[in-house]
Amino acid sequence: MIFYTERGWIIERDQRVDEFLSEWQEWIKQGTLDVDMTYLKGRNREMLLLMLEKVQESGNKAYIPYLKLWKQIDYKKVKAAIQETIEALENQDPIDEEAIQERNNEINKFNKNMTRKKTDCRFIVFSSPRYYPSTIFK
Repeated sequence: MIFYTERGWIIERDQRVDEFLSEWQEWIKQGTLDVDMTYLKGRNREMLLLMLEKVQESGNKAYIPYLKLWKQIDYKKVKAAIQETIEALENQDPIDEEAIQERNNEINKFNKNMTRKKTDCRFIVFSSPRYYPSTIFK
């Protein structure tokens, strides 16, 4: 299990979303349309909503088939956000440049120092309940 600080999670969340979108870009280049989107189901909702924001901001209609596949398998609230993103892409809604700038400023503020602090994330692996350290969550 991994625990992130607020700073660590903001950086990690943004990087994971960019990785997902890079994967989608590869699928678009290869013409891959038959994709199992269950890998997104149940992930952190904050991260999924960020991904949808970035998809919408791209204005790239080529994402729509993947959004439709994803919408078929995810939970109600995420489905609604996916549908909003599809509609925004289809209608070519204007992009909120201020929101993009604000998000980028937040990430850049944390990335000024490129080295990770010890407290940005913690790895905890339990092999058996008898090995749980009593001080693990202090």
